[in-house]
Amino acid sequence: MKPPNFQEVFFQTFAERDKPIKFRIRSDSNFLHDVQFLNSLIHDSSFELKDIITDKRTVTIPLVRSRWEVREEVKKQNMLEAPAVLKFSKVKSVRWVIGDIQHSPPLSGTLVDADDSISGTTQCQIDTFFVGESTYFAKSGDTEVILKGYPRDWQLRILLPAEGWSIALADLPAPNDKI
Repeated sequence: MKPPNFQEVFFQTFAERDKPIKFRIRSDSNFLHDVQFLNSLIHDSSFELKDIITDKRTVTIPLVRSRWEVREEVKKQNMLEAPAVLKFSKVKSVRWVIGDIQHSPPLSGTLVDADDSISGTTQCQIDTFFVGESTYFAKSGDTEVILKGYPRDWQLRILLPAEGWSIALADLPAPNDKI
């Protein structure tokens, strides 16, 4: 039996280039496949640290997303971008790791404070999104997901409960968007 070509599945799933992306990770047997799809959708996205919002048990990250799913434009080396929001709900904890600095903010307010050694105006770019190792070793059934990027090999480690969480990406309408 020939294994499925997930690259083709990805491009077929997001083939309509003029439609904004709305994607939600499922917590069932599709979870790991969905993580890979989201990884492809947010690869090379950028944001500023000060724009990350933590509110009660929700983490919201406004992004400028590189549209890797628009295959024909990528082939022409014409990378399209879209404003988007990446949202994590039912978050148990958040940890920001950069170099030797680990910052665990309360789940309300901003990720960094004015007097932190991490700058809120730091422009971050997402390199990868993946499932954290603690997911496989924790007896609690909790799920850890990690955004990793540059500069300085930062990690945003987000712990979600065993059930009831959501991870969603939604493109926002851009003014004068003629994709």
